[in-house]
Amino acid sequence: MLAARIVVLLAACLLLGCPQPNKTAAKPSAKPSPTDTPRPPTPTPGPTELAVDDATIHIKNHAFQPAVIHVKQGGTVTWLNDDADPHTATPTLGASFSGTERIDANSSSGKVTFKTAGEQSYKCDYHPGETGKIVVVPVP
Repeated sequence: MLAARIVVLLAACLLLGCPQPNKTAAKPSAKPSPTDTPRPPTPTPGPTELAVDDATIHIKNHAFQPAVIHVKQGGTVTWLNDDADPHTATPTLGASFSGTERIDANSSSGKVTFKTAGEQSYKCDYHPGETGKIVVVPVP
């Protein structure tokens, strides 16, 4: 009797089609919505768009923060010492700015106006691992 039931079930599956596990029915393709349409990538801002008139660089945890900034030609950069140790912003080889004197601890600051366009790298005389860069962007 069991064998007869199995035969009937198999015959029904062959005639009617049995559901198969882990298979889904194909869905009719829908029209793509406006959000599915590819869009061109948003352009990345260039140095001119990133440049500011004046900027402040914090010296904190023995690091210049941010380590790289973009400033417009003629702009002023202020280094603000948030550490308990003194620091400097001394130009490295090829830089064309005067640098700062010693910037004492606890909120002392030094300022430099950048008149020459180009990359200006600097370091701290007291802590050789502290480095930074200022990208001076020409003003049209």
